Amino acid sequence: MANLLHSKGSRTQIYKTLPSNNVGNDGDIILSQIQGRGVFLCSKVNGRWHVSNKMEELRKIEKTSIKDLKTDRLTIGTTKITKNEYDVSSGNFTIDGAGDITIDAGSGNIYVKNNGGNYTPGSDYEIATKKYVDDEAGEHFMDWYYANVDLATQNKFYSGLHNESSVSDSIDTDLTSSAYTTTTLNNGWRMVRYARRVPYSGTVTKFMVHLESTGAAADSDVEVALWWADALADDTAHNSTTNFTCDHLCTLTFDFSAATKFMTKQTTSFNATSISEGDWVFVTLRKTTSGDGSSFYVHPTMLWNGE
Repeated sequence: MANLLHSKGSRTQIYKTLPSNNVGNDGDIILSQIQGRGVFLCSKVNGRWHVSNKMEELRKIEKTSIKDLKTDRLTIGTTKITKNEYDVSSGNFTIDGAGDITIDAGSGNIYVKNNGGNYTPGSDYEIATKKYVDDEAGEHFMDWYYANVDLATQNKFYSGLHNESSVSDSIDTDLTSSAYTTTTLNNGWRMVRYARRVPYSGTVTKFMVHLESTGAAADSDVEVALWWADALADDTAHNSTTNFTCDHLCTLTFDFSAATKFMTKQTTSFNATSISEGDWVFVTLRKTTSGDGSSFYVHPTMLWNGE
């Protein structure tokens, strides 16, 4: 009996609130029945009231009550759970279900981010975002090849079919006045005869060119440019002189200081990158130095991501 502070305590009382410290004596017990919260056992020790967790009804003894547990914040190791956030401060977080796992945002969106920023998947089992799918939906290329071409006149624009051994200066009529700032081709036939149709919509990602100077002058500077022209309406008879909206996408400049040399260049920088199914793309060549402009071999390739 030496550990007892009181040999006889006061009668147990029932409160509708939790007791304040100025109520009762050490050893007193109060049952607090709080509306909407439950029943709590309170005991006063050393002048302070202590309270146990919410009590269960007798009929629920040895039955789980975890469904009745409510809290706004719970910390387990390095994991903090609040009413609207599950925060793992270090290490990995794994969701492992024997069946399906469903993430349902109701009327909102589901975002995947990397440290608050853009996320790009890097392996087969990582989640693919919409941006990644759009960017990687399809990788396509388009080739041109000109063999033994003659860029006879300095600063004149030349173009040719994608597999021709010659080029024509017809396109120069529409480009000569404004050069790379041209936005309208006044006679469509000069372009469509030497352009290629775009089979899939997408985004231009790279332009790469192999240029060989064989029998040309030792000092030869050549510009190889990529262009876009808008599609006209299908199932319509257009005049050959119909205007086309166009845009200069990029230019690669080659500087040869000796003959019988070749060089490769590429760029991922463009004035515009969007192309649509049915549009036109064409390549122009322009020699900016004087002297012999014959015998160039040119192999341009355009890459784009799309449908």
